[in-house]
Amino acid sequence: ISVLEGLPPLTDAAGRVRFTRDRLSITDATARAFGEPLRLTASTPDGGGVRFSVEGGAAMRAVRETYGWPILAHLSGRMAWGANIDVQPRGVSVTVTSPLTGVSSSLPYPFNKQAAAAWPLEFVVELPRSGRGETLRARVHDIVRVDLEGRRDGNGWVTDRGGIGIRAPLQSAQRGVLLTANLAELDLDAWRRVLDPGGGDAGEAEGLAGQLAGVDLRARQVRVQGRALSEVEF
Repeated sequence: ISVLEGLPPLTDAAGRVRFTRDRLSITDATARAFGEPLRLTASTPDGGGVRFSVEGGAAMRAVRETYGWPILAHLSGRMAWGANIDVQPRGVSVTVTSPLTGVSSSLPYPFNKQAAAAWPLEFVVELPRSGRGETLRARVHDIVRVDLEGRRDGNGWVTDRGGIGIRAPLQSAQRGVLLTANLAELDLDAWRRVLDPGGGDAGEAEGLAGQLAGVDLRARQVRVQGRALSEVEF
């Protein structure tokens, strides 16, 4: 069963659906996604539409198989997660939350993480029916905040404007993405290996750089092309 584009299909689904002309109800349905079981309920709010609530788990191996993003190769373990999906005539809103406990990360600082650590995650996507002015907002612990606006085209999702703040207040650009960071250290060589594991062209790193409207970076130590720099600002 496919609930929404971009989310994995649900397998081994079972449950009871009740509906009338203007009401839908699903109670205690079960299925599997990301290699783990989940529970799903659905109801019709007083204002209309349908609200789905999901609670389940996700094995990082299955997440990697679903999406294939290079950074996922550095995550392992399993996490619990929950989601609310509101389907309204005006569009769809998706909110995903997780404490991220159980997931370890070998990504470079500041995204390296022990499995026992709790890094609360909130991920919100707003999809207007018109397909214009779609928004993506995310927060991971006190480490990173993301606020992007874009649209879908034939090649996927295109970012029009927004901002990313890494250990720094989030600032947004009117066109393109403004990256703001205040870090104790930044290993650009390590990040290039993450984003371009094949060692060929810059791949996703160049794709991201092409969308940047500007960078406001402060780092006490930066490593780039094997050289160490101190007190870097640009």
